[in-house]
Amino acid sequence: MKDYGIKYLDLEFTVRGNYEKEDPQGYEFQGDPESFEIYEILLDDKDITDIVDDYVVKELEERVINEYYR
Repeated sequence: MKDYGIKYLDLEFTVRGNYEKEDPQGYEFQGDPESFEIYEILLDDKDITDIVDDYVVKELEERVINEYYR
């Protein structure tokens, strides 16, 4: 598990989670070859994971992939 600093909506979040990149083999693979699973979302060192909307979680996952792995 690794920590990532992400700025979203003028706030600095610390996102803790795991990044995985699958190696699609063949045309049967359907899905995203890159995924990031969030375990914790921190704001000012306070865990806000349980109160964050699903849309924001998805947005933070995408931002981690785009800013750190692409």
